[in-house]
Amino acid sequence: MYIFLIVLTTSLLIFSLCLAIYGIILMEITLVISSLSVIAATISGLVATILLKQHKDKERPYISIEPNYDRYGFIQIEVRNDGTETAIIKSVESSVELNLLHGQSLFIELQSVVIPSQHSIKYPLLPIAEYSDKSAEYNSHGTIHYTNIGNKKYKNPFIFNIEGQDGSFWHDEESIKTHFELQKIPKEIKKVGKKLERIKED
Repeated sequence: MYIFLIVLTTSLLIFSLCLAIYGIILMEITLVISSLSVIAATISGLVATILLKQHKDKERPYISIEPNYDRYGFIQIEVRNDGTETAIIKSVESSVELNLLHGQSLFIELQSVVIPSQHSIKYPLLPIAEYSDKSAEYNSHGTIHYTNIGNKKYKNPFIFNIEGQDGSFWHDEESIKTHFELQKIPKEIKKVGKKLERIKED
């Protein structure tokens, strides 16, 4: 629709410009003024149509696939919808199959998944301890296909690569490790309690 409007207004602009030139040649001032008025109105309409199309193009889902390091000791794969509409993932074409922590295919898991605007889903990929041995297996590129709720089709390319990060910090904040260590406290308390019970029995 927008392409048709742009073509129509551009054609009208060219026709009006030709009329203005023709009016100048014939010294018809009325024709020149009328043509210039149409040219001005056409330019305004063309600008408005282009701006409307740009605004409409932004109202869409947009899926990205990237590594995530929020979980201590693990690398996750995060599938994000950075667009303004809900996305329903249909299929993924990829150079390499990406298998998750327990062997499931990421791309099979993603089929028919619904991701609201500005939300994401995270899947466990591999323990950080296995990074050096397995990181080369997780280099992939391809195209992800999805729709919005109105079943309008979209697609965009993606690249997923976790190689070359051996020398970098996995986590930006120490609080992630702190929280992980704090989770161990209840288990340690139970162990101490069991040992105390055994001592009492002896």
